[in-house]
Parts: sequence; structure tokens; C-alpha cells
Amino acid sequence: MTDFQCTKCSYRFAKDRRPLNCPYCGKTGTVEEVPEASDILSDIDSHEKRMQEIETMKREMKKGY
Repeated sequence: MTDFQCTKCSYRFAKDRRPLNCPYCGKTGTVEEVPEASDILSDIDSHEKRMQEIETMKREMKKGY
């Protein structure tokens, strides 16, 4: 099962597949998958690595001038 949440009413629920409508408020197209903690941590790690790369490039550029 996957966790989903409505972006309109914030209702959170678990289902096998994403429904077209929110089961609580009935709004169409507002149901999004809730990311797992490991996905969020992976995104943060990727962002931190990219920021380190940018800082390294900035230092290298300053040395060249």
C-alpha cells in the first residue's frame, strides 16, 4: 500500500493505487503520493552534494582570477 494525501483538504490515506478523486472531499486531481522518509533524505543528500560541488567550483574560479 502507498500513502496518499489530498492537496486541497490534506486528508491522508493508504491505497494500492492513486485514486482520481479524494475520498474525503471528492476533489478531482488533488491526490498526491506522500514521499517516504528515505526519499526525502536521499533528496537532501543529493542537494548537499551539489551545493558542495558549487562551492568547490567557486573556490577554483577565484584561484584562476
